[in-house]
Amino acid sequence: MRRTNFLLLLLLGLFQVTNIHGVVKGDRITTYGKTYVVTAKRDAGNGHSAAYEVAFISSDLMTVNIPREIQDTAKEHKWKVTAIMDNSRVPNATSVTIPNTVRTINANCLIGKKLTTIHIPESVTNIQNGAFAFTSALTSITVETANPYYYSQDGVLYSKEDSGNKCLVAYPVARQGTDYHIPDGIVGIRPNALQWSQFLETVYLPSTLTELPAEDGYNGFTSALKLKAIQVDDANPKFSSVDGVILSKSKTELVVYPNAKDDDPYTIPSTVIKILEGAFGRVCNIKNIVMNPPLKEIGKEAFKDCVQLCSVSIPASITKIENGAFSGAYKVNSFHVDSENQVYKTDEKGVIYTLNGEELAHFPAGLKGSYETLPTTKKILEDAFKGAPKIEKVVFNSGLEEIEKDAFQYTTSLKEITFAAPATITKIGTFSFTGAALETLTLPSSLKSLEWSAFANCSKLQTVKIESGTKLETLGREAFANCNSLESFTFEGDSYAETIGSNAFKGDSKLSSFTFPAKVKTIEEAAFNGCENLTSITFPTNAEITTIGKGAFQNALALTGIELPASVRTIEESAFNSCQNLKEIKIPAQTNNISPQAFQFCGKLKSITVDEDNQTYSCVDGFLLSKDKHTLISFPPGKADTYYTLLPPTIERIGDYAFYYNKDLENITLPENVTSIGQYAFDKCAKLNTIAFLNKTPIQEVNIGHKAFNEENIDKSKIDISVRQDAYNSYNINTFGMLSTK
Repeated sequence: MRRTNFLLLLLLGLFQVTNIHGVVKGDRITTYGKTYVVTAKRDAGNGHSAAYEVAFISSDLMTVNIPREIQDTAKEHKWKVTAIMDNSRVPNATSVTIPNTVRTINANCLIGKKLTTIHIPESVTNIQNGAFAFTSALTSITVETANPYYYSQDGVLYSKEDSGNKCLVAYPVARQGTDYHIPDGIVGIRPNALQWSQFLETVYLPSTLTELPAEDGYNGFTSALKLKAIQVDDANPKFSSVDGVILSKSKTELVVYPNAKDDDPYTIPSTVIKILEGAFGRVCNIKNIVMNPPLKEIGKEAFKDCVQLCSVSIPASITKIENGAFSGAYKVNSFHVDSENQVYKTDEKGVIYTLNGEELAHFPAGLKGSYETLPTTKKILEDAFKGAPKIEKVVFNSGLEEIEKDAFQYTTSLKEITFAAPATITKIGTFSFTGAALETLTLPSSLKSLEWSAFANCSKLQTVKIESGTKLETLGREAFANCNSLESFTFEGDSYAETIGSNAFKGDSKLSSFTFPAKVKTIEEAAFNGCENLTSITFPTNAEITTIGKGAFQNALALTGIELPASVRTIEESAFNSCQNLKEIKIPAQTNNISPQAFQFCGKLKSITVDEDNQTYSCVDGFLLSKDKHTLISFPPGKADTYYTLLPPTIERIGDYAFYYNKDLENITLPENVTSIGQYAFDKCAKLNTIAFLNKTPIQEVNIGHKAFNEENIDKSKIDISVRQDAYNSYNINTFGMLSTK
């Protein structure tokens, strides 16, 4: 027995760590005091290579050495660290090492108060705007000399011509000095490049600088705390400076107003025709703006988050106010539009509409209480209510057709919305109500399109009803994600819904039941991932569903059983991963594609039954088998027997992942006809101590799949092999193609 045991150890030594399953994109992995998020998970095949990637998101350590790759807790695959995530946090770090595998550094990363220097490795190809704006002790940024896209000059980060034009990318927020001269040859300043600069009072722009873009309402100088003036070289062909404010060379466009300039009220220069996007973004001192002809246009988010702004009067000359021009200016209680204006008007509460009353354009962020849209309203424009923290209730008129993206984003007091009958709304756009304080919601049957994250992060939302006869075909991805108070979601009566989008209900930990409309055909990736109190999944008898996507019900911890409708064809990888209380699942006749990883980490699963008319699969004693019963596809973990576990004698092949994470499996008897073992077949069977082979000859090494026994997850010293007495010599001579002389 000692010899046979030794030979098994040699066999197990062949198998090393590789692929992880049981996670989907967006899941988190914590190891060695650092947390990461899965950003790419793709097996090799169909002409493409494998990709397993993560982004760093947080650590409480003082010294944070981010490795080139990490290993998940299952010890199955090494994930490459390729990004630093936006809003990543290092609150205690005095040192952070970024590995030479990172390609992307996202916005607002490495948030903390102690980190003073950051070094950019050669591998980084993409640094997003405002990357280090909240690294509040940062005094210097350095770059590996060989990096083809970025360089550092005096601790300030710039882009090289290889990445486009030479631009100022990031000015360290704690860098000393009240004046800064941007070097000659620099062409642009990226949005948020000088964001939250603590000491700068004056910035000087060279003659070569011709690009000052804004993004999401923020310009390159946004929130520079002490910045009072921006001076432009007289030879600059595109920009000029008047009293420290950047104008176009012709002085017809107002480009940037410095954050700490103390002019109140500020009168827009008489030459200005247009205020550009983000020109006053987050300016903290300004309270009153005086706008006069010939001013015609106010750009997108021009006065975004001007939290001291109180009074806004729109002159008759204005012909265009772009979306979100005053979003987040929460001291503005009402707007006033000159009665002679030919494009806009205000209602009795000071809300700006187009002159015909069909489009609600701008809602005063400081207006509180309830509001009812005009009966002529057909559309609520992008950002119209965004960042209005005091509005509590909105009644939408009959005739309203569309709510554009971001329209009510982060309306943190908005508890109720109502659609007046007969409702005519057809579209609710991306992020429309993200972060709102809604508690109950009824969506009308007229609704056809509910887009990405429309109601995500509504943490107080408890009940959602979709009216009978709804035209809605798709619940958009992440539509109700992270609504962690959501308890009830119902389709009332008939529905045209065909798709439940990816991550649609991800993280909705209080959702206890869900009944699918009959016409739903696909449940996409991670749609119900993390719905840990989901106990009931119901499909109608006439259900049309064909596909249950990757990780669709992952981490539905309370789910004990599910009977799939006859229409189901495909059950994808990790579909029921970590459903720790799932005991039984029934496979219908038409199902012809079940991932062997569909039921991973389901420790109590005891029975997988298959309709006898199924032409692809069969079952014996709760085991999932191929139709001919020659291949074991999935062994239910709850079937593991501490005394002995005997497989059906018809089995010839142990399939990929067949026993994966059978944590209570102690022994297994393989039937006489077994000639091959698939990849990862016994991985994570931590208690496995005995394998009995009924074969007369050993299984050949070439027929043992990749990582069938994972040495990282199996204690090899505790495993014994039992063989037939009449086969002992054969195993002794050639156990899995290897000979021991010990």
